[in-house]
Amino acid sequence: MFTRLRLAALPVLITALLAFGASPAKASTTITAWQTTETSSGVATDDCRVLDNGTYESTAVSSFRVVETFNRQGASTGYHVMVVEQDTTTFAFPDGSYGTGEGITRIIINFSENSGVRTFTQPHVDQVTFYTPDGQVIEHLMFHEIIHVTRAGDQIYVRVERGHFSLNC
Repeated sequence: MFTRLRLAALPVLITALLAFGASPAKASTTITAWQTTETSSGVATDDCRVLDNGTYESTAVSSFRVVETFNRQGASTGYHVMVVEQDTTTFAFPDGSYGTGEGITRIIINFSENSGVRTFTQPHVDQVTFYTPDGQVIEHLMFHEIIHVTRAGDQIYVRVERGHFSLNC
């Protein structure tokens, strides 16, 4: 639902790769990174209270990083992909009540050309809190989930962990 990744560590990572001998004459690595920001707004409802619709404003920051490794002959040996999305949302209702929320989704994908093993992991957390006009908590919602998928040869393993879901009205 809602995420932000700082790319400040990228220069450190590149320096470390060079220090360990990643160069065109040896095994090498290519790193590609980019970031997008999207905003949205619309009508908000509250399932715990009967009141007129409110509004919401949301900003989603998505960061992407793809690392590809190569052997000494220049053939790809695998990929590491990370996507992080952080959403922040504010809510406003006609009675003066308001809310804030955030969500974080991380997607991590690894693929090895040598072994053929592929992994996909997606942890996700959402939380939203609504307040009275004077700042007292009215309700709180939180949802946590982790999805793991591994493929090794013809075998696919899937595990879903649902930490918890809570809604206090």
